Amino acid sequence: MPGTIQADDPPAPVTPGGTSDQRSSVGTAVVNTSADMAAPNTPTAVTNADESFWSGWHAEDYLKFDLGKWQVKPKFSMASIYTDNFQYRSSSLAESDNLLFFSPGFDVQYGSTEYNHVTFGYTHDQVIYVSHSDFNTSQDHLNLGVNLTHNRWNLTGTDQIDFLSSFIGIANAQRTILINRQPWKDAYTLTFDATERLRPYVVAYHNAIEYDSTSGFYNTELFKGYVGTSYILTSRVKLFGDIYYGQESPSKTSESQPPVYYSAFYGGAFGATGQFTTRLSGTVRFGYELRSVPNNPAVKDTGSPVVALDLTYLPTQYSQILLTGSRSTSVSATTPTTSVESKVKLSAIQYISTDLKWALQFDASASLIDLTDRTVKGLLIPFPIQTPSGPGTVSIFSSARTGRSDKDYSLGLSLNYMPNRWLRASLGFNHEEYTFTYNDRKYAYYVGNNLNGLQPYQVNSVTLQVSIGF
Repeated sequence: MPGTIQADDPPAPVTPGGTSDQRSSVGTAVVNTSADMAAPNTPTAVTNADESFWSGWHAEDYLKFDLGKWQVKPKFSMASIYTDNFQYRSSSLAESDNLLFFSPGFDVQYGSTEYNHVTFGYTHDQVIYVSHSDFNTSQDHLNLGVNLTHNRWNLTGTDQIDFLSSFIGIANAQRTILINRQPWKDAYTLTFDATERLRPYVVAYHNAIEYDSTSGFYNTELFKGYVGTSYILTSRVKLFGDIYYGQESPSKTSESQPPVYYSAFYGGAFGATGQFTTRLSGTVRFGYELRSVPNNPAVKDTGSPVVALDLTYLPTQYSQILLTGSRSTSVSATTPTTSVESKVKLSAIQYISTDLKWALQFDASASLIDLTDRTVKGLLIPFPIQTPSGPGTVSIFSSARTGRSDKDYSLGLSLNYMPNRWLRASLGFNHEEYTFTYNDRKYAYYVGNNLNGLQPYQVNSVTLQVSIGF
């Protein structure tokens, strides 16, 4: 359950849209986040079930080893995912399959439980496509965490590196191949206790994705730095404000791709985090951001409000409602086009047993990306005509607007069972749908018949997962 925010928790950085690989890389990754069958969809429900004995043995004798200042925790997860469109293709080309995941791993910690410790985790996924064995693959996930305190200084940080191999939807025209990629994320926060209430902080954030040369994608790399301060308003709530600067640098994976340009951005934000009422807790953040592409004069500088929120509401002692949302801006890597991305996710958890071992969870998410209009001249666009011998086409030079709106939403329902802290199981259903529309029908016709870069799709999946480990 959500608790009181601690004074040494500076606000998490808000990442601009369009650069992050949307999945977890700590242990088994999370799927069904805008078309990625990388790994099982682990339930997010939290319970306070007590530790217990099972089959005559105590879990801590086998799943947690204390060796002086060292603590080792082995873990294992297995999942079965049935999907009716494992390649994220259009409905007429969709194929079904059952994916099996076997994910052993371990977590290691050195130091004290709360402060001055270092953690390391590793998980390996062996992925089996039951009906399409040619796509059998494996994945690896590594994470490192630090929490160091000295006098009035505190340093916290995380590093996550994944070696992923899976199908990706949305802007992937090559849907019949596995996309090999390496997401790499780092986030470090240094806090200084200037007074009992005032705590300045510095945040360094890095997020990169390196794709295989056969993928057709562009590599992305983002650096972002914050300078700000937080003010402890009450024992439960603190205010914060910061300014930041960053660069987003795409790069080609093959020489045949068009040239790309880096973008620079800077802005500021303020907000609040903590336990706002006895039932409502979380973080809200509001700001304004400016973006530019210094080496591409065709892109105009743009500014836009940015918003992020992460809230938890407890209607009763047996239910939770979680709401996350964001609004951010981005610049296309290949064309002088800016975009605005809005995301929202709602989760509702209802415990159906008084011991908090059984829970129902409903998830709904939506993502909307609006690409601004840009006029392209000199397109050779085929138009349908009626000739004396029947239907035909004629190609003419024309101009068109390239603006587009992408919509991606998903709905999910799962039954979660957690008899104790080391054993979790879930059975869930998820539906995801991606569509897009062009502002100009002429350009839509040209793109649909010549470029073939986008395909709408629907995916339905059923996931059964069991996880062992603390």
